[in-house]
Amino acid sequence: ADVYMRFLGGDQLALSLNGVPYTDMPPLYFWFLKGLDRLPHVDQPLLFFLGSALSAMLYISAIWLLARATGHDRRTAFAAGLLALTSFFVMGLTQSPNADLLFAAVIALSLACFYRGWIKAKAPLWLTLAFLLTGAAALIKGPLALAFPLIASVLFLFWRGTPGRLNGRDGLFGFLLMLLLIGAWLVMLYAAGQTDYIVDIFQRQLTGRIFDAGETAMPWWFYLAALPLVCLPWVLLLLFVNWWSAFKGAPAAWRTRRENGGSSWLWISLVAGVALLSALSAKSISALLPLLAPLAVLAGRSLLRLTPLRSRFYFFFTALLFLLLGLGLVAAHYHTKLLPLLPADWNARIGELPPLVFAWLDAAKNLVCMGG
Repeated sequence: ADVYMRFLGGDQLALSLNGVPYTDMPPLYFWFLKGLDRLPHVDQPLLFFLGSALSAMLYISAIWLLARATGHDRRTAFAAGLLALTSFFVMGLTQSPNADLLFAAVIALSLACFYRGWIKAKAPLWLTLAFLLTGAAALIKGPLALAFPLIASVLFLFWRGTPGRLNGRDGLFGFLLMLLLIGAWLVMLYAAGQTDYIVDIFQRQLTGRIFDAGETAMPWWFYLAALPLVCLPWVLLLLFVNWWSAFKGAPAAWRTRRENGGSSWLWISLVAGVALLSALSAKSISALLPLLAPLAVLAGRSLLRLTPLRSRFYFFFTALLFLLLGLGLVAAHYHTKLLPLLPADWNARIGELPPLVFAWLDAAKNLVCMGG
């Protein structure tokens, strides 16, 4: 909110927070908020939550479009959107002001456009849209946004055996427009005398995140451990997919990789994205949001391909998971009455929890209704 107020006050190219340069993100998301601010009766704090809600709608729509663009039918696209919309991680982000949802939506749209462009002999319109969306993503979260779709594109074209497609002239115009879009912002910063701001952007967004993240540094396996948590409550699907059948279909996927490359594009985007994030020093769980788009499409397809028996078991254990979560919320609501009933050693271990946990439980309302 403070950044936005200073943005309205004139800091519309070089953001600031509490009077200090704020280089964590470029200004495009705040231009998006400014557009919403022009709507009648939209004011703070409604403005920030409206921005998150609309970003979430765009994100789910982008997942649907990504599924359709990669050759999946409407049922798969619908299932993918539902899985993403009802994941706890996405539902939580829609309740808080953030630029992550809009960034992930733009990345998902760029992935859809890049795929449609690369599978054709010439596709200037698709590639121009793809590069422009990639540039817009960079102006939302920083220059590292370029790496998500571009690395996936290079790997996908080598997978298809068409690396020469990278030299196609139909993508040159879009690539130059992307550079022009980002360069125009940097040139305006330079013209405004913000050279220190530009240097800080590249130090924080590139050098800092790649090599020296400070307090945000995490081990390389952080995202591998976080990905199942991000997929809750649908993570149990991994246990019921017929992986043997999927592995047996790998040779056929290799033979038809030029004709049916949609699934390959999704897998390459997902695996390359996880590898890229894991190689960075700075790690944040919200960085996984763009990767949930291809993962949701793959999960939606797998869900619809479950055999009747596997489907029954999957939904039974998922329902059991919801039952346990509901009982946990009810227990949390009545924690003051239930804790004295526990054994003394259990109470001693629970007492070691941070005081903030108990403060949150005391302040939370209607947990029993949520549990019900």
